[in-house]
Amino acid sequence: LAQEAGKLRMEGMALIAAGAALIVVGIVLIHTLASAWIGAVLLAIGATVAFGTIGFVDDYNKVVRKQNMGLTPRAKFGYQVLTCVVVGIVLATRTPQEATAVSSPLLGHEAPALTGTDLITGKPVSLAALRGHYVVVNFFASWCIPCQDEAPELSRFHYEQSRSAGGADMVSVVFHDTTSTALGFLREKGDLWPAIADPGGAIAERYGITGPPTTFIIDPAGRVSTVIVGPATQKNLDTFLKAARTNQASASGG
Repeated sequence: LAQEAGKLRMEGMALIAAGAALIVVGIVLIHTLASAWIGAVLLAIGATVAFGTIGFVDDYNKVVRKQNMGLTPRAKFGYQVLTCVVVGIVLATRTPQEATAVSSPLLGHEAPALTGTDLITGKPVSLAALRGHYVVVNFFASWCIPCQDEAPELSRFHYEQSRSAGGADMVSVVFHDTTSTALGFLREKGDLWPAIADPGGAIAERYGITGPPTTFIIDPAGRVSTVIVGPATQKNLDTFLKAARTNQASASGG
């Protein structure tokens, strides 16, 4: 029985390791958004396998030892390490909860091409057609909680800009989401600016997006002025846009 218990422990640790690997892969897929739904499924399966096996092995060990000592110190240490690794990955890869201007190879360079069809009106949308204006390009997804928090702030910013002479235009790009779900999100939030789908992820790849929400400020010359990661607010978008205008004026000597 003791040999059987030892074998079971080895198999259990292998299953726990496999579950942990699925958890890690799931987290990476969710946060890099290569496939959020697959990531969520793998995360659920991994957690079920890992923690289900931990419980089973623990119960079996109690029966074999005929005492209620619970997990061995070594096993407890291993599970604590596993938990710390998973939590560390989540914290390291999560989207910032406040909008933060970040460095990007695109800064100061012409913004990648962006074309599509407005999901609401069916009209063509093109970044090139907006040349001569400041443009705020926002990548979003309906399943993204920070995007949901950000939506009313974007609406207020758009309203303010639409009423200002020389105000910035806005374009939203769907990121790893179905068109129907994204469309429902836009209608629910009452977004009044153009939004386009990116079914193959080509636009997101050209812009180097790793997760939503990510926002770009494009200057009138079509160059990337600012890259913002995290849920933007009307206030910080105003601040970033004002800084972009000031930088452009300084660069042009005016």
